[in-house]
Amino acid sequence: MKINSDHWETLANYESTDLVKRQFQGRHGRELNTGKAQEICAAFTQARGYMEAAKSADRIVRPLLVYYGILSLSRGVTLFLSTTLREAGLAQAHGLSVQNWNDELSRSNDGIAPLRIKLNAKGTFRQLVQATGHRSYLRNNSSRANYTVTCEMPPAGAEVALGDVMSRLPEIRTTYRRWRDDRCTVRIWPQQRRSDGRMEVRVDPPDTMEDVQAVFGDEWPLVDQSGGVITILAPLEATIPILSDVNERWNIGSLVAMTLMPGRLELSKISLAFVMSYALGMIVRYYPSHWIAMLHNQLNDGAVPSLLAALKHVEEDFPRFVVEFLEPPEGL
Repeated sequence: MKINSDHWETLANYESTDLVKRQFQGRHGRELNTGKAQEICAAFTQARGYMEAAKSADRIVRPLLVYYGILSLSRGVTLFLSTTLREAGLAQAHGLSVQNWNDELSRSNDGIAPLRIKLNAKGTFRQLVQATGHRSYLRNNSSRANYTVTCEMPPAGAEVALGDVMSRLPEIRTTYRRWRDDRCTVRIWPQQRRSDGRMEVRVDPPDTMEDVQAVFGDEWPLVDQSGGVITILAPLEATIPILSDVNERWNIGSLVAMTLMPGRLELSKISLAFVMSYALGMIVRYYPSHWIAMLHNQLNDGAVPSLLAALKHVEEDFPRFVVEFLEPPEGL
């Protein structure tokens, strides 16, 4: 089965050395030598191969193939965004590592949400975060990115639980909330700005006042609540939650506010997707008996719909994230 999307049609241009040279010249204002152009092309060609293989693979192994595709995409975009880095300088390590997963998975009643992942000082993950400036391209009532946010760089050695990552993927929120009642994201619609500079923000169903308070706290006062629609007011010196976005109808994006992770850790959209894909790949590769037991409804199967939804998100959206960094929307 062939992968087919506008994003992969764009990425196909990065499998041509001539086109990569032209794009690199336009992006960086300098000539790219043939050797590095070929290295960039190889990364994107390999990524396509892994993703096409994943599409026809059984879900017993599919997450691992997807992760290899994500690795290759990350290496390709990292090489392209750097004017000096060559393939030989790319990290051989993932940049992430599992923390005591054997112990956690032996506690069958705890499931996979507590599984911890360490963000290492070196590796592909760290190079991707640095190359992308830890930014996210967001869509506010638009089908194309029209807004950017920059996250604080994650400190080396920080750890994050898999449940904390999944609860901050707005793309899987509906499915995830059936499994765990973690209120970490709220879809928002910025409204008019008042004469005093404060802005009203609308929150629509299915988000509730409980969701709003979980993300914004009591610092943002309630203006109105009628028909399920909530309007809150941003204080002049408010702590702004981390922003993300999510697809709505007709591929229109809406802004999403989400809470910081424990330790006030921030992760951009592309880095969150990378961590999610890594976790899925590690479960499949190193704990296959646990993964297969989950798939066969023998153990902690409540997590399976959310994990498969997260896998779908990574497959479909990570290529878009890469394209946005290769060819940023005009004005951003």
